[in-house]
Amino acid sequence: MGPLAAAALVGVGGCLASPPPVAWLEVDVARGLAPGPRGAGLARVEVVMDVTPSMATAAGGKLSNLEAARSGAAQLLRSLPPEVPATLVASGTSHPACEAPPLVLGPEMGRPAVLALRAEEMTPAAEASLASTLEVVAGALAAEGVAERTRVVVFTDLATKCGADPCQAWDKLLATGATVDLVVLGGGLVPACLQSPVAPGGPPVSVSRRTDPDPVSFRVVATPAGPEREAAAGVAGAPPMRVDPGPATVELALTPPLDVPVMLSSGALLRLRVIDFPGASPPLRDWRTESAAPPAQASPAASPQ
Repeated sequence: MGPLAAAALVGVGGCLASPPPVAWLEVDVARGLAPGPRGAGLARVEVVMDVTPSMATAAGGKLSNLEAARSGAAQLLRSLPPEVPATLVASGTSHPACEAPPLVLGPEMGRPAVLALRAEEMTPAAEASLASTLEVVAGALAAEGVAERTRVVVFTDLATKCGADPCQAWDKLLATGATVDLVVLGGGLVPACLQSPVAPGGPPVSVSRRTDPDPVSFRVVATPAGPEREAAAGVAGAPPMRVDPGPATVELALTPPLDVPVMLSSGALLRLRVIDFPGASPPLRDWRTESAAPPAQASPAASPQ
């Protein structure tokens, strides 16, 4: 080691200099939703959650798909007007595997926050059939005669390990006339039958992905009244990135753009979760932040901008 390198490591009095403080930031964005039901307005919202064990697996340092589903479902439920009934349907919450019926909570009117809390508490128990779950939802909507003014939002990784063909169940759900949105969490392969389905006489079904082909980019910049900081850039859905600690603004390249003020703590990971559903009725855009322990393995530093 040369004298300059040694000087960089040794502080006053021969002590090793402390490493510069560092924080970590992880951004996750779920976006999509087709245009809302037409006519007399929204009659009901059905939120379907895949809570099977495969959803709980985190990959590449990302949030697990289950965490993303919990967050997205809860935020969607909390956004609903009090006069719109909501139902929470969860598959994979009980045994026996591949045979237990889905958990159905609701429909509830004026209590979306209660269902949101339940969504955040969902825990995997066993594998379950996505097809059977969709058939349960389709049957309930058809029996109650409210399907044509109902929005069904399905959060899943499409890692089905049991049950019938989900394409047939999907067709049954579309045949009810409901507006259906499939939010694919992770890199699951979307079957051809789900990529561009069209409801009879209605709007196309939207298929949004947690990992978009064109992922949402963002910049971390100084707050208007805060100290200066070097701007850094990242992409939503990527592993945690190193950033300077302190107050900052995360500028997300959405339409319209979204600026989120955050506080980045030294030695900690901040998770920013964003849900952006401009086609919802009313349009939904929300976010939340969570603090966590730093990642086990440091990722490359953020790229300055």
